Amino acid sequence: MKTEQTSNDPGAPPAGVLAAPSEDGAGAHVSPSMLRRAVVASCAGTFVEYYDFAVYAALTPALASVFFSASDRVTGLLSTLGIFALAFVARPLGGVVWGLFGDKIGRKTTLVAVILLMSLSTAAIGLLPGYQTIGVLAPLLLVVLRLLQGLSAGGELPGATIFVAESSPNHRRGYFVSWIGVSITCATLAGLLTAALLANVLSTESLNSWGWRIPFLLALPLGLVGLYIRLKLDESPAFELARQAEATFQSPLPEVLGKASMYRRMAVTGLLGAGAFLGYYIMMIYMPTLLTSELGFDSGDGLLAICAGGAAIAVLGPLMGALSDKYGRRPLLVFAALGLILFTYPSFLLLNTGNFFAAVSALLLLALPVSAGQAVYVTAALERFPTTIRYTAFGISYNVFGLIGGTAAYVSTFLVAKTGTTHAPAFYLMAVAVVVLLTTLRVRETASRPLESA
Repeated sequence: MKTEQTSNDPGAPPAGVLAAPSEDGAGAHVSPSMLRRAVVASCAGTFVEYYDFAVYAALTPALASVFFSASDRVTGLLSTLGIFALAFVARPLGGVVWGLFGDKIGRKTTLVAVILLMSLSTAAIGLLPGYQTIGVLAPLLLVVLRLLQGLSAGGELPGATIFVAESSPNHRRGYFVSWIGVSITCATLAGLLTAALLANVLSTESLNSWGWRIPFLLALPLGLVGLYIRLKLDESPAFELARQAEATFQSPLPEVLGKASMYRRMAVTGLLGAGAFLGYYIMMIYMPTLLTSELGFDSGDGLLAICAGGAAIAVLGPLMGALSDKYGRRPLLVFAALGLILFTYPSFLLLNTGNFFAAVSALLLLALPVSAGQAVYVTAALERFPTTIRYTAFGISYNVFGLIGGTAAYVSTFLVAKTGTTHAPAFYLMAVAVVVLLTTLRVRETASRPLESA
């Protein structure tokens, strides 16, 4: 049952906002074919972004040997993971920059620019010379390109989900936005499988010398396909309504960064997704390192187990989105937080048995709460901001708290090294989930309501 609006909700929009004029939202006037194009175009860019991040994570050992001195393996590994996390540091700036463009110029134009920058910076990584060729300049150039990737990523997922949400009818918004999560998981799996295929086909020497470049270079044709699809789109209906009302000509920054109430709302909104961020990145990005480096799994078995969990997330995502449309965002977010609290430690116990089928069971168990959080969080978050500042406010909130996910592999590796137990990441995830649960219980329901326009 959906909860009633209350005035003391810390994540609630202010009273008196102007709602979209249609009873079922601006997206009610979008044809099914236009809505499908909006979903496909949004998913295409998100796929490129997460494909790259997965490839980088899966090839961490190879990248460490290419871009750092071979004299200290652990330092090289941690440095490579640190550069992975560094891209997430640039994301909040990307949220501000692309949010300004998205709220002033338009969603479509911004998403076109974002996918172009993402594709070019990813492909450029595949062209970089290594440490043996140019010394310390190699990791420095890698840092620059990862920062550019982070800058573009800061506008990608917020813009993609907003575009789909603003093109969807209110009563099915959660379902259509959840397909962005499917593209994230499919991209992650594609990156992991591409890296695994190269590792199995090539010798370690060949992989480290030139094979690692192939997955990064593939991002260019993938990005060009996504660019072509996005160029064919019309602007989102909600943004067009705001533009007709001349509500988008003012800078959103004073409204977003000049009010204490907005900081509080962005903080609450970001906390709603903290569990989903951390759970997903531990499961899909950190797990390859944990299974093979710490728990002794064969790389093939470890990848198969992760793929099983990822496939479950992809399949369950649209179901979770549809359930959030029917029963509300809050019940699904509460289930996600409770599931992480209750299922994480038993899952790590199963992983530590070293048995393949136990590992698959563990990752399938984790997939239940992770899929709910991933599918529902972004919809619940962007519904809390009006159209005129939605891209900027949601982009900042999403990217600042996305650091929790971006640093998951680094922090987990560090915790295991310092504590000597592979259970350490489980306790970290459970602690974050408790905070998420307490936050979720305080916010009001937003499902099926018209998006605010101003």
